[in-house]
Amino acid sequence: MAGQQETQAAKARDALAQAKRDDADPRTISKLETEFNAAKAVLNESYRRSNVNPPSHWR
Repeated sequence: MAGQQETQAAKARDALAQAKRDDADPRTISKLETEFNAAKAVLNESYRRSNVNPPSHWR
């Protein structure tokens, strides 16, 4: 399950990075930051429940 969550978090991270590079509207960036933080929280919870330490780049 963590593989799918890693993919979702990575997609959210990439979309956020692209929006920042494109100098997108601050509301769009804020929305993408919220989505990324939510995806990251779900991923970290998955790691916690499986008793596995997340990779350092997801902390």
